[in-house]
Amino acid sequence: MRSIHTLLITGCLLLALLAAGCTSSAGAPEDADRTLVEYHLSGGFMGANDTVVVYTNNTAIVSRHGEEILVPLNQQTMDNITAIITSEAYQRLGPEYRPACQGYDLFSYEVTAAGKTIHAEDGAVPPALAELIDELNGIAAGTF
Repeated sequence: MRSIHTLLITGCLLLALLAAGCTSSAGAPEDADRTLVEYHLSGGFMGANDTVVVYTNNTAIVSRHGEEILVPLNQQTMDNITAIITSEAYQRLGPEYRPACQGYDLFSYEVTAAGKTIHAEDGAVPPALAELIDELNGIAAGTF
């Protein structure tokens, strides 16, 4: 009787472990060559907290409030992003852009691409960064 009880408990534990291994969030795609851009948007009066990670294999992971979605990207989007981050204007950007007048409901942006991380807030986003932010927001817009 004791061995049947032990066998049932062991079987249940094994089944639980297997089930846990099969459930996961989107995570990085298995064939992701490398990360091209990491983007984080936060703030605003609704308390945004979005992340977009673009990979060189034409996919992105969009995260919002703990949920992740794998998004396939078309070649035009990838070309636009690559053109922006390799442009001279993007390469000249500094590490931080803050507005002269702080506000409570401003969006904050953090972009890591092409070997640099840039922090900016509404009211002080330079055009070269705004162009990239628009492209990344476009990826996130249709996912949730």
